[in-house]
Amino acid sequence: MKYDGHDILRGKYNGHITCMSEEDQDTPWKYRSTELLDSFVQAGKDGLADAVQKGVADLHANGTITFDRDLFPYWGDPMSSIRGLMRGPRIMLGETDGSTTLVPYNQPMDTLAQKGTINIAATGAWNPIYGAIAVIQVAQQQNVFAALPKRPYNKYGFRVVSAAAISSSAGVAEGSQVASAVTPTYVEVDVGQKDVATVTEMSTRLELVSTRDDTITFNGNAQVVFSNLMNAMDTDLLGDADTVAGYNVESLDRLTDSYATYGTYSDVGTATDINWYNTVRSAAATTNYWDSNFYGATTDRPLTLSLIDNLYAACYPYWGSDLGNKIWVTTPGQSVAWSFLEGVKQRFGQETVANTYTQGVQPVIGQAGGFKLSTYNSWPIILDYNVQSDTSGRIMLLDLNHTGMLVGRPIEAIQGNNPLYLQYYLNRLAFYGIMETYGDLPKSCGKIMDLA
Repeated sequence: MKYDGHDILRGKYNGHITCMSEEDQDTPWKYRSTELLDSFVQAGKDGLADAVQKGVADLHANGTITFDRDLFPYWGDPMSSIRGLMRGPRIMLGETDGSTTLVPYNQPMDTLAQKGTINIAATGAWNPIYGAIAVIQVAQQQNVFAALPKRPYNKYGFRVVSAAAISSSAGVAEGSQVASAVTPTYVEVDVGQKDVATVTEMSTRLELVSTRDDTITFNGNAQVVFSNLMNAMDTDLLGDADTVAGYNVESLDRLTDSYATYGTYSDVGTATDINWYNTVRSAAATTNYWDSNFYGATTDRPLTLSLIDNLYAACYPYWGSDLGNKIWVTTPGQSVAWSFLEGVKQRFGQETVANTYTQGVQPVIGQAGGFKLSTYNSWPIILDYNVQSDTSGRIMLLDLNHTGMLVGRPIEAIQGNNPLYLQYYLNRLAFYGIMETYGDLPKSCGKIMDLA
């Protein structure tokens, strides 16, 4: 029999009608009665009275009772309203004092905006994983250092002929007396060697952590330091002539200087700055053979092809029969001006191509890509950011038959982590080598500077 809830409250049915049951496998219908209607109604009355006493419900003069909607959100709502509440449920927010606040379903965002918002800046909320890769955001070129030949160290220095035994008038009269003996003038030049080194280290604990967590690894750090060392050596190799080398390798900028034209430009500080291997270039006995072919000016002027061709012509007589193995050296910026001087010349090529920009930049050769000069007089042009600049980059012409690096000990990595020797709990790596810049014929090289 089906009972109506409102009729039960009005007392329409017998007070002994069962109203609650629970499972019971011993009865034929598998359920047994647990509570009678009168006790059920009485329990309801007690509950209403308790609600009124605690202030969560109000008893009105007409006998009706209303409940606090924040605590009883569904009381008295029709089913359609309850379905709406279920689609947009209310949110219970915890307070710091342990109490809770029930947010009305139609204004959840307004109340949420008053609470603290977790974002990526919150402490401990986000730990980004970068990996053990480090992008080197500093200059790391070593183009000129890499282009120079490396020769094994076999002696401390060399001798130079500063004056020829005979330079002209080799003829003698018929039947003449034997002429007096002549000898060339020899000068000893001390090249020596320079130590190059740098050290990096990592604590033993960080090295352990790097095998499990997101941090730079020992080998990754070693690669960065080695790249920095190579760039540092390249920078020393291309240092300004007025910077004394000291413990660093000698600079090619000093090799390609000249005392013969000293004073026609303002960059070099003193006359002794241009002494290659401490050999005095100002002495009359050494100026002729130890000077380089130098083209400077008191004020910066534009680059012209005649300057470049004059440098080539001045170096040419000192190359002997070997006209190869030469390089030009300049800055990337100066190569643009140099390319422009060559690019304006008329050409009759038929090839036309275009740059493509799919999955990166595809370099091409041709008119559409512009004219990019890579060689001049058949010799390659080496671009290096570390080449010295005045208003714009200098240009050097180097004879690699007489210029390079004299290597006593190649740069190698020496690693150790024994705390008894290091006195610290860490892993240390030292890069170490012995070498020096050599140039035994400065006259075969040259430089153009003071360019606008």
